[in-house]
Amino acid sequence: MSELLLRPYRILDLCGIAGAFCGKLLGDLGAEVVRVEPPAGDPARSKPPLGAERSTSLDFLAFNTNKRSITLELSDPQGRARFLELVCNADALIEDRPPGTLDALGLGYRQLHEINPRLVLASITPYGQSGPHRHHRSSDLIAMATSGFMQITGDPEQPPMRLGNEQSRFAPAMYAALGVVAALCHRDWHGSPGQHLDVSMQEALLSFILEQHPVLLWRTRGKNATRVGPVSALAVPAGVFPCQDGWVGLGIIKPQEWDALSHWLHEVTGSEEILAEALRGGIHARAAHRDLIETVLLQFTTCQTRAQLFHEGQRRNLVVTPVNTVADLLADAGLAQGDLWRELRHPVAGSLQYPLSLLGPGVAAATRAAPLLGEANEEILCGERWQEAATEPCPGAGCSTGPAAVLAGVRVVEFGPFIALPLTGRILAALGATVIKVESNNALDQLNWVPPWGHGMGQPEYQALKLRVTLDVRRAEGAAVLKRLILASDVFMTNFRRDALARWGLDLDELRRARPESIIVHQSGFGAGPYERYKLYGIMAQHLCGISLLSGEAGAPPCCLNSAYSDYHTPVLQSLAVIAALERRRRTGAGAFIEGSIFRSGASTVAAALLELQASGALPARRGNHDPVAVPHNVYPCRGQDQWCAIAVWDDAQWQALCRVLAHPEWAAQARFVSPGERRAHEDELDALLAGVTRAWDKHELMRALQAAAVPAGIVAKGQDLAEDPQLQHRGLYSETTYYVPDPQRPGTAWERGPDVPLARLPIAFSDTPGLVGPYRRIGEDNDYVFGELLGMSAGELARLSEQGVLQ
Repeated sequence: MSELLLRPYRILDLCGIAGAFCGKLLGDLGAEVVRVEPPAGDPARSKPPLGAERSTSLDFLAFNTNKRSITLELSDPQGRARFLELVCNADALIEDRPPGTLDALGLGYRQLHEINPRLVLASITPYGQSGPHRHHRSSDLIAMATSGFMQITGDPEQPPMRLGNEQSRFAPAMYAALGVVAALCHRDWHGSPGQHLDVSMQEALLSFILEQHPVLLWRTRGKNATRVGPVSALAVPAGVFPCQDGWVGLGIIKPQEWDALSHWLHEVTGSEEILAEALRGGIHARAAHRDLIETVLLQFTTCQTRAQLFHEGQRRNLVVTPVNTVADLLADAGLAQGDLWRELRHPVAGSLQYPLSLLGPGVAAATRAAPLLGEANEEILCGERWQEAATEPCPGAGCSTGPAAVLAGVRVVEFGPFIALPLTGRILAALGATVIKVESNNALDQLNWVPPWGHGMGQPEYQALKLRVTLDVRRAEGAAVLKRLILASDVFMTNFRRDALARWGLDLDELRRARPESIIVHQSGFGAGPYERYKLYGIMAQHLCGISLLSGEAGAPPCCLNSAYSDYHTPVLQSLAVIAALERRRRTGAGAFIEGSIFRSGASTVAAALLELQASGALPARRGNHDPVAVPHNVYPCRGQDQWCAIAVWDDAQWQALCRVLAHPEWAAQARFVSPGERRAHEDELDALLAGVTRAWDKHELMRALQAAAVPAGIVAKGQDLAEDPQLQHRGLYSETTYYVPDPQRPGTAWERGPDVPLARLPIAFSDTPGLVGPYRRIGEDNDYVFGELLGMSAGELARLSEQGVLQ
């Protein structure tokens, strides 16, 4: 590409651990990102794990690529004054400090807006800038607990588990980066001032478990989603199974996938029962025979290796993946040939392999190692380059007469099934784009029948706000109509294989040549490379990327999240790239090809573990709910069935406060618990002691008592807790929308109206730009408008195509 997507933009980064990934994403897209640190360095620089020289945080290295570093003491008047000079010529500022921290320094949004009305400020906090929990103390453990993640992670007979490698930071950081780029485009496209973005970690994490939708499940059925262990509830069969040299993941959703798997099982095991007609009726039919299927599967997997199952399964068009460690990722020659890794040299830590690009060659890539402390002081603080703005105000900037939606006037064509691609469309639609979803009654999306709903009740989360049209692209005329629509749009997004698209006359290279200014998103499981034709579902990606073997207790089976986790990273990243590409097109006229990958998106979240492996030569430890610094740090049982509260103690003052709240102040003085080192040496004993006391507490009362004593704590939230959460209610996360009940035996336009269901807004609260929610429309409802008004097709032509079954 001739120019990086965000090349002209300047970003000041005040983030610590929670928001670091936001600045990395913006830097990888080409923005100039400058970390502003105190003279002694940000505490994130000393966060474990440390490199071989014990002076460099590998976590810091992983999530601060493509950034510069300067040092300023913001509590000092001179440091603040110099910082404000930089703000005058910056485009955005990102920060993750507790609400009110910047205001207390005289650096709140009002003050910053006065000196630079064009500035976009993004704030990432545990619960947002408003609401009864806004000042609650949090951590990765607490965020995972209060968002509902831990309730669906791990084994149902064991305590809830957090995911390894501190996964709570990625969802809010991705949404913050998306919000920053959207707000900058709103400013520059519509002549508007900058604005303040409020990103809640709790809300962002909730958006990453949509197919479980704990709030919807509670409100409509009075049930709570929960942990299911190594066998997923999202499909049958799905989960992880032991094999000769480890574990393998497998997920079956489509009828043709079951046909292929059942015949393969029969070939290997000789089982006749597995071919029974009763198992051919779809996911729900197979669920009634889960024990039989899993028994035969165990016979099947335990007589083969990971590699045999992976490659032969994929040859048979099945989603079969190895359950990898991070060492397996680096050792996989196919991934290496796919241009996944890049060696970056750091002056202290040396040369290490980093995940290269999340969005394909030329779109975004890590090209510079994390900065040394203050390395850009002379250039930025003493030089002339930052003494004037890098981007020019648009005519009328600051004088916009109305809060136009960010993507107003942008037309997007979405063509593909399942979760990640439709959610990309939903995000773009929520930001104001006209998104046209192309589907067919002759091949309805299997997401309509995936558990726990089985009848599309969760579909509004993926399809709301879109125009919905039907086309049978297997017919030449249907494919021709779709091509006309694509060439009349700004963005085309698909997750069908390239060979299938070419058969339908939709070759991606030809489409790019026909309209060079188009933005094309091709989403696949693995991206380009030897595995380009291999399939991948989000429920399997957590195993492939190494997350399952970074989570849970040492020596335990893979720890599984009952959610299609990587299906939620991918759409946020794809939406971010689309908007950045549209902005570059405004500047240069150039289009873009964005190569979305479910695997690459997930692999980006284990970067710190990958660096730790290279630096130490050993696999990162699986710590369960324990932490290398905080102790005690775990979930503790409370009154009632499967009720838990997460507690994280980071220093002696918090430990003493915890002892007082639990009415055992004497524990703080006992030699075995007097210091963090002693508490760690007796951690299992300490956990048992605490659990014996917390069992008598209501989890909400324990959380409130500990938060009042300045101890980080949070309930392990179930669906009922989230539905009744006063923080989420205060912030208006959910509204109501209608959904329509699908029936595969009837035309889509005849779907019946169901009850109103809760629908979440985007987890970004823009101070000025309205966020859009609802409505959810029937499949094919917008055929006349899209094909008639937008494409200019005559009523007679539409009637003929409808009669011929092309508009089905």
